[in-house]
Amino acid sequence: MCSVGGPFGDEEIVWPKNYRCSACGKKFKAVGEDPACPACQSSDLEELPDD
Repeated sequence: MCSVGGPFGDEEIVWPKNYRCSACGKKFKAVGEDPACPACQSSDLEELPDD
């Protein structure tokens, strides 16, 4: 049997965060350290509370 990424349980679950773009107002979810707005590519974002 083959597994990718090592034994089960070693993975860190990364949940998407909710953001609103301060430049264009679009709301979206993203993961990563430096998300950008998918509509205008601005990085001027406001993190919103979870759903």
